[in-house]
Amino acid sequence: MMAIVFPKDDIEASDIALKVGLDSGQDVYVVPKYLFRDKDVVFSRLNKSKAAILLITDPSIKIDEETTKEVKFLLNNGKPVYAIVPADSRALIEVNKLKGKYGELLKLMEFE
Repeated sequence: MMAIVFPKDDIEASDIALKVGLDSGQDVYVVPKYLFRDKDVVFSRLNKSKAAILLITDPSIKIDEETTKEVKFLLNNGKPVYAIVPADSRALIEVNKLKGKYGELLKLMEFE
């Protein structure tokens, strides 16, 4: 299973993640961001994932605390995370810090 993680305030990333999740014939888990989600279920499904995509489209968005926990959980459990981040974004600094700690498990793809 592939997981798609995105910051809670990134509406465009949320839309893209949901469309990919619904349109793919594959086993894709889109991490929910609503207030009353069951965190045990979220982390159980993340643990079943073989890899994840961290999707950020809005350059003004920082990575929220819950998303950071989800990404760290994946990385701490040896799951590769592919981060797709705008080159001039606030989140890029945070992603680079994670990359410094986790190295090759976090693959960064910047876009303009």
